[in-house]
Amino acid sequence: MTNKVKTTRNLKVIEQSGYRYQATPTVMLKGKWLSEFGFDIGMHVKVECEDGKVVYEPKAAEPVGIGRNPDASVGFFIFVSKCQGKDL
Repeated sequence: MTNKVKTTRNLKVIEQSGYRYQATPTVMLKGKWLSEFGFDIGMHVKVECEDGKVVYEPKAAEPVGIGRNPDASVGFFIFVSKCQGKDL
């Protein structure tokens, strides 16, 4: 039996304090599943808006900082913006 990786996740947009403590829509991506798709701890992520979708693309791998637990879950917050030709 092989473990099939889920390729679809259902997330909820939550409220987080943003600039000048104003409510900012936020989506949190967190879990070891991110590593399975190339999103490793310490790396940079390219975020683009296209066709009403937010697209995340991993950039070149960067070294993990000293003292980081390589077995820790990968996670990051995404502050959502309207994707209608505006920069994030």
